[in-house]
Amino acid sequence: MLTADISLSRARHKRRNEKLRRRKRNAEILRRHLEAGGTHVSKREKIRIDKANLQLKLAEGVKFCFDCAFESEMSAKEQSKFAQQLCRAYGANKKATTSLSLHLVNYDSSGLLAECCRKKCSGFLNYQIGFHAGPPTEVFKSERIVYLSPDATDALLDIDSESVYVAGGLVDENLLKGKSLDTAAKLGVPAVRLPIQEFAPPDWCPQNKIKSCALPLNTVVEIFLVFLQHRDWRKTFEQCLPLRFRNQRTVDTSALPNTPHPPQP
Repeated sequence: MLTADISLSRARHKRRNEKLRRRKRNAEILRRHLEAGGTHVSKREKIRIDKANLQLKLAEGVKFCFDCAFESEMSAKEQSKFAQQLCRAYGANKKATTSLSLHLVNYDSSGLLAECCRKKCSGFLNYQIGFHAGPPTEVFKSERIVYLSPDATDALLDIDSESVYVAGGLVDENLLKGKSLDTAAKLGVPAVRLPIQEFAPPDWCPQNKIKSCALPLNTVVEIFLVFLQHRDWRKTFEQCLPLRFRNQRTVDTSALPNTPHPPQP
């Protein structure tokens, strides 16, 4: 029996590795085609290559999870907005040169939130993301999980490829003060906030700067993608923060710390 289990495990591992090799091979074919000056790719070929690239992102990208545990506390309007933000986040990741491995945790495939996603997101069932019924601590190693919360004391100064980042699936209208912070405590994982207070753009309103800033989920994903590209928080926020968070007043940025530039691997 033990020998059979070992053989089955090896077979699964071999299949996973073969799939990963195919995805890399497809991505390399497209890269060489474009570098050689090729411009035309058939629609069928483009679909195949796009799917392979998304599968590669899912397998190798920085892990980013949307926590669907708050479904029961969301109105129909908020569930609809969550679905719209998930669509935009998926689209941003699809187009980005950097990669996030997107996952839904505490996901109920028969729930109202899932139904809303199927209605609002074209091709949702074919999304190249992870669907997990359990909490993040059952899907990933607890010591690698970091929960994003606008109410956290500690700031996220760098994005680590080995960490798993979890964002509470509460849309920006549903500001349940401290909810994501409480969730992190119950899971026994650290909570961090985006370092907006430390690296605010020059036109960031001083009043907004000291508030806990709950951003749309797709904006958080875009912030991750841009930071992974530039490794510069100030540049990232200047590019990604919604215009509604800006005004004509300026803040003194001379006392703000410079963006840390972690050594490149």
